[in-house]
Amino acid sequence: MKKQHIAAILLALVLLSSSPLMALAEEPVTLKMTFVCLGPLPRDLKLVEEEINKITLREINARVEITPLTMGNFIQQYNLMLSSGEEFDLMVPFLPFVFNSMVDKNYLLPLQDLLEEYGQGIKEVVDPVYLSGTTVNGNLYGITTIRDLGGGVGVFMRKDMVEAANIDLDSIKSLYDLTDVFAKVRALYPTTPLLVPFQIGVSPIETVVNLDMLGNWFGVLLDGGKELKVVNYFETEEYANLVKLMREWYLEGYILEDFATSQSSYKELIPADQGFAYFNGTKAGVEIDESMHAQREMVVVELSEPALHTNNIQHVTWCIPYTSKHPEKAMQMLNLMYTNADLMNLFAWGIEGKHYEVRPDGRIGYPEGISAENSGYNINLGWMFGNQFLTHVWETYPADYWDQMLEFNNSTIPSAALGFVFNQEPVKTEVAALESVLKEYRHALESGAVNPDTVLPRFLKALKDNGIDRVIEEKQKQLDAWAAANK
Repeated sequence: MKKQHIAAILLALVLLSSSPLMALAEEPVTLKMTFVCLGPLPRDLKLVEEEINKITLREINARVEITPLTMGNFIQQYNLMLSSGEEFDLMVPFLPFVFNSMVDKNYLLPLQDLLEEYGQGIKEVVDPVYLSGTTVNGNLYGITTIRDLGGGVGVFMRKDMVEAANIDLDSIKSLYDLTDVFAKVRALYPTTPLLVPFQIGVSPIETVVNLDMLGNWFGVLLDGGKELKVVNYFETEEYANLVKLMREWYLEGYILEDFATSQSSYKELIPADQGFAYFNGTKAGVEIDESMHAQREMVVVELSEPALHTNNIQHVTWCIPYTSKHPEKAMQMLNLMYTNADLMNLFAWGIEGKHYEVRPDGRIGYPEGISAENSGYNINLGWMFGNQFLTHVWETYPADYWDQMLEFNNSTIPSAALGFVFNQEPVKTEVAALESVLKEYRHALESGAVNPDTVLPRFLKALKDNGIDRVIEEKQKQLDAWAAANK
């Protein structure tokens, strides 16, 4: 064989080895992915996973193993996985304080270089202001999902019970107006618990207050963050009045008796006729959303203007843990979740023809014989995965629902501290101690189960003794420096 032929063959082999065809011949990477499932784990998850992998194998030569965590113990599970060095590649801390705690413990990888190289699709659809909300000390640690960002707070009530009690919704201007509402409903429904949990382990006050928490409860901005003054919310007159109101409701029997310890949320209680109302955030189309979750027609009264805080951004954030062995491939997977509609519809709705079907008008609904009760994939977590605006619209929503949601997002009132991320490192000892204090006092106090006249002073003293003033001082210092740098 002539030398030039040999050279040509060698050159062809070199070119082939660096080509996409050769790359596809490589062994696929397996990415381990976890998130928080708010309801029962879907029995058809593995079937959906198989369909997801058809896309990911084709697009990025990777398989995905999905392991959802339950709401009741996801924080403990995450801490165990991360502290033990368990290998996995993609996760959602789910709550802002969990996200910030993971950043403080160096559990999350910085993403800015990975985003630049493998996440150009993300950069095209995620506003830079949303990336600033997950950037700490110059490092990007998470990508928030595209969904309802921001929102107000409202009280959600069963429409049939509202109508039976002849409640004038326009008369409800504040939380305190609900006392008369509850009294009227109680007269007709003497044994039904009235106010029930929106989420397991979350008090009524946590859900209904309009604060910018700046990463945790230990130093907040009042009125949605209109002014950059950090205060101890627990010693405000507003908080004292709220815990007194909760105590009054509890003694009247308006609040679920075991609210503080209940392992059921409105999603279980209201369909079982064991609840009338709960507090939750508001957004475009929220009555439709909540009626589906509660399996009863719900009405909502908004109690605050829609606001946008850094906490809203951090609430549902995709991160790559330090234990990932495939961070580049993990970022490629994230990029798909923000750009690939077929992938997003699998995550959000399951398999077309099995879990949903497309109606003539383009919206989707259950196939014949399938319902919320018997569907193998009724997860309702489209907002948990990447870009929800790529998904089909369910038939109970208007066809332009995502346009309405975008308009709603644009209408939210941004906090003056939007983009500020508190670095807890200088006061991490105090924050850990304060979290324990909060855990000891909060739920009983804020659900009315204990007398605030005696318990609130003890709570405030414990906060002081464990360093809340030091945390507030540090938070104000960092906030002032951030504000000066962002004039």
